[in-house]
Amino acid sequence: MSKATPAADRVFVPYHQLQDVLGFKYHRVHLNRLIAAGRFSTPRRLSDNRIAWLHKDLIAWAEARQPVRKGGRPRVRLEDDDKADRFAREQEGRA
Repeated sequence: MSKATPAADRVFVPYHQLQDVLGFKYHRVHLNRLIAAGRFSTPRRLSDNRIAWLHKDLIAWAEARQPVRKGGRPRVRLEDDDKADRFAREQEGRA
């Protein structure tokens, strides 16, 4: 008897596996800031203490990133940083 594999659009990626999927790692606080600012894929709550991202959402987010401009760094939007910082502090308080 073989195990059924989940549909490709329903594969969940927990925080500790983000680096495997994206190729780099974000600190949880920074990730919370990006999520609050709408600059990173929103995770799904699997249970009271567990969140994960859909694999297809992470790939779509990575593909939507702008390439680095020749001879310079990519532009970064900073207008939502205060809101993102408040959200990150709230999340740290819950941990």
